[in-house]
Amino acid sequence: MTINAKTVKTLPNGTHRLERGVYLRVQNEKRFWIYRYSIDKKRRDIGLGDVDTPIATVRAKAATLKQLVVRGIDPLERKAQHQAEQDERVKLAKKQSILFKNFYLSTLEAIGEQRKWQSPKELPRAVSQIVRYVLPVFGDCPVYAVTPKDVINALTPVWEQPLGQMIQIRLKQIFARAIVEGIREDNPADWSNLEAFLPSRKSIKKGKEERHYSAVSAEELRNVAKKLSQGKTAVKWCLLFGLLTVCRGSEFCKAEWEEVSFEDRTLSIPPSRRKDKKPYPFQVPLSNQAMRILERLPKKSKFVFQAKRQGLSVSVSGMIKCIREQSSFPITIHGTRSTFSDWCANNNKNFLVSEKCLMHNVGGAVFMAYQRDDLLEKRRELLQEWADYICPMEWLDSLQEIA
Repeated sequence: MTINAKTVKTLPNGTHRLERGVYLRVQNEKRFWIYRYSIDKKRRDIGLGDVDTPIATVRAKAATLKQLVVRGIDPLERKAQHQAEQDERVKLAKKQSILFKNFYLSTLEAIGEQRKWQSPKELPRAVSQIVRYVLPVFGDCPVYAVTPKDVINALTPVWEQPLGQMIQIRLKQIFARAIVEGIREDNPADWSNLEAFLPSRKSIKKGKEERHYSAVSAEELRNVAKKLSQGKTAVKWCLLFGLLTVCRGSEFCKAEWEEVSFEDRTLSIPPSRRKDKKPYPFQVPLSNQAMRILERLPKKSKFVFQAKRQGLSVSVSGMIKCIREQSSFPITIHGTRSTFSDWCANNNKNFLVSEKCLMHNVGGAVFMAYQRDDLLEKRRELLQEWADYICPMEWLDSLQEIA
């Protein structure tokens, strides 16, 4: 049957020839034009449009494709190449539209969610660092176009400070996600791209004194404990309790009564307050002195150490201010843990037990896999020895309950 504008929509199922190599294919409700050709002894079909495409247009398209075949060019490969080029242009246009200043914030939020940042200050701090030191350098630059040189220019003013390394880590995380999202193929903030232009952290630290939290001698800490034992405020008692348990400030100042077991003589620190974020509570054995303090405290709220303001616990900042007033030496809450560690070493105490008291991990992954006992009773013995030294029981005999 002759193919013309009238018959194209009535022809039955099958392949109907319009001219050499050009056919109308009918498959039930589907009707479309194809050009069939052979190249390198392989027969191939390429579409020329649906049934509504005018026959003149179909012939013109076919004539163009036939010229390609005569020249040894595969029309399908040419079409795929053109499509790939078009896709690349679209991809590039999309990349060019994603500026760093519009990308970093949502990326940091995603990083915080993925890494389970616990502190509410972590995200604002990271954002502040990027806004202050990075955006002025390449904030208006597309993410895909940021170079290692741009990163170096942003880091150079603060590189010799710990802040510099922190910003580099943040940028490395941001660009790592850009790679996963297909916006980049490399990471301009990776150290391998920066080390030829920035001094290493190790070289920066050469000749500089290593800084730690200020710690005092065990004897001076004993003097501090004596002053605290004579105090009549929740802050001082909280501090003394912290010296006895050698916990971190954030771990003991927010202690709740439901975490205290008078029967087992323990304080259970929940995962939410554990620095190592292990998913189970850490049991702190309580010495006789620590128990005496708890027995003298009123149970007016859920917090063991109730602040003057109802419903709040004693704050870490309040304790920091208080402990500085107890000694003429530089002293910090965290530094008192170092004092305990030094006292244990000087008195030949078991290193593993003392480190367990401080909630420190000891050894590599293999060692920790086998050494899973929390050594509670051994820690109890050691912390009682520490309590007897740092705050003899008789100092607490006149301890009166806080009103």
